[in-house]
Amino acid sequence: MQKFLASCQYAILLLRKDKLSLPFIVGTTFMVIFAYMASQWTIEDLEKILMDLTAFGLHIFGGIVTILWGTRLFNTFSDENPAIEFELSAPLSRGAWLTSRFIGFSLYLSALGALFFAIWLFMFRIYDFRFFSWNMTWMFICQISGWLSLAALTCFVSTFCRRNTALFTSFSLWVCGLLAPLGTSAEGVNPGENTFLTLFGTVWNFQRFNVVPELIESHSEVLLTLAYAAGLWVFFLGLSCMIVNKRNIYS
Repeated sequence: MQKFLASCQYAILLLRKDKLSLPFIVGTTFMVIFAYMASQWTIEDLEKILMDLTAFGLHIFGGIVTILWGTRLFNTFSDENPAIEFELSAPLSRGAWLTSRFIGFSLYLSALGALFFAIWLFMFRIYDFRFFSWNMTWMFICQISGWLSLAALTCFVSTFCRRNTALFTSFSLWVCGLLAPLGTSAEGVNPGENTFLTLFGTVWNFQRFNVVPELIESHSEVLLTLAYAAGLWVFFLGLSCMIVNKRNIYS
């Protein structure tokens, strides 16, 4: 257990050395300011527009950060990540090593999400908008669970793809997860006519995490979203551990 925790700490240390938090803080702060400026260009409900733009930006910005740093952290090819030979020589199984990295990455992403939540509330306070509601908290929990689901996907892809290929594949699957549900609900599309499209849009649905407080009608919707995210974590992490245990890291 001690070696497992040490591996988690090492994953967090790698992310801290990359100074991931600094561009995230700067980027999210400017994103909130831009959302406020954009909300001034219309006569509609300013608070709703600010909320929608910020939630969408958080979803996109968080997803990009997760994929870019996830493909680096979960790289299991010795020629692209020479340190992996030393790490896997420790008395820790490959599956435990990969799981510890995922947990370390998840903790770091959760901390960044909490930091953004604090910045967001502070900016709302400055602009004299609604300061706090529980639906805001549920929205951020859903958003962060979406980041962690994307981290699990990136972990899975990185176990058998080199970094550039893993970047492209992860981005492509993420975009498919964002667009597939929209295709089933588009005007003129009858879901019963295309069973595969309907099933794909239901099973692979990253729009589920892109919520705003006004759309959260009950806690059961949040619980379903979290259950869906947990299912993705277990599925992708389980497959990743199976692959990395059987794969030759030199090929």
